[in-house]
Amino acid sequence: MPNKHNEKRRHHIPKMKFKVTNWAEYDAGPTIDMGDAFQVTPLLDQIDARIGEIEFSAILETLLKTHGVNGMHDLRTRKMEDMNIADVHLEVEASLTVEAGHDIAVDARRRVLERHPVFNLMAHIDLWRRPDLDHESELRPCSLERAG
Repeated sequence: MPNKHNEKRRHHIPKMKFKVTNWAEYDAGPTIDMGDAFQVTPLLDQIDARIGEIEFSAILETLLKTHGVNGMHDLRTRKMEDMNIADVHLEVEASLTVEAGHDIAVDARRRVLERHPVFNLMAHIDLWRRPDLDHESELRPCSLERAG
């Protein structure tokens, strides 16, 4: 396992933060001025970024409308050129079997891949209304209401 080597230090490395504090030097630095020939869109397609709010909300709604999904948290998305990848924790009834929970995750993945420009969805199954000890912070419920 590649991460086992740094296991003791893994969660203690602070997240890097970048903030421009020297605006005069930043503004005086080299600039790109290519006039009308410079197009930002192809450049932005090469940058790994989060997807837009509208598509994010649509994926969230599709997941919450999946039969057997009682809630969800930690929906993370990344834009890679013209496709997206997503990672989510689905909350299902604690009394379900592993097979039933797996079937719900497969159905949720299928629904998202069919309806949205998502290349891959990684779904994790968590128990609904049970303590979730694998997360450090308190879970926040999704803001969208489930459609009945």
